[in-house]
Amino acid sequence: MLSSKYDLPGRSAESGGRKEELAERGISRRTAGAAMVGAAVGAAVLIDRGTRPAAASGMAAGGAHIELAAAEESASRGPGRNADRMLAPAVVTLVDSPHISVNAALGNDFRATLRGHRTFANPTGGLDGQRITFTIRQGSGAPHKVTWSSQYRFGVAGAPVLSTTAESVDVVGFIYNKSLDSWLCVGVARGF
Repeated sequence: MLSSKYDLPGRSAESGGRKEELAERGISRRTAGAAMVGAAVGAAVLIDRGTRPAAASGMAAGGAHIELAAAEESASRGPGRNADRMLAPAVVTLVDSPHISVNAALGNDFRATLRGHRTFANPTGGLDGQRITFTIRQGSGAPHKVTWSSQYRFGVAGAPVLSTTAESVDVVGFIYNKSLDSWLCVGVARGF
């Protein structure tokens, strides 16, 4: 049973046939299994960035504390997840060459300055649902044409035509769809 001291404001929880008003602000309620905090499977557990007294029945009494931040951290870093990279993507400067390599495991924000016609290679290391953007600057001697490798897909609109003026910047965004093994274009902004 949850203590109303640690629940969310303005909501109620069904507990033993009675509703308790949820009072404290700034704490989220999560359902977690026994492996995370030692509670019964499906017991409501309070998660915040510090420690809180155990509030659910079946947990140790006498003011015992549970290190909730660690449970939250491990849940956000499970298989196929990288919370830091998704929240604050690393900026990756791509090496300008005729065939530009892209490693999606390094970040989500890729930047390139073109000094000739270029082909963007299929990204390696992508995660299902990962979003990446390319900020492409036309270098001296523009316009430079971009060719996209086979995993980049653009739908019926086709591949974008980039700006042609030297020093102009275009942004192209993609989402990785693992079942299609493709990077689907979700937007193009030209002429910055």
